[in-house]
Amino acid sequence: MAASKKEEFTQEDNWLADVAKALSHPARIRILKILTQMDLYGWKSC
Repeated sequence: MAASKKEEFTQEDNWLADVAKALSHPARIRILKILTQMDLYGWKSC
């Protein structure tokens, strides 16, 4: 496995890369879209 070079980048760059990696599946993107629409229309679960 290649050595990590995270120290060569800013903390913000590393954070954004981690977020992008976490969201890198189409199902996760779909879930976020559904949750956003639920929030826009005032849907409350409680």
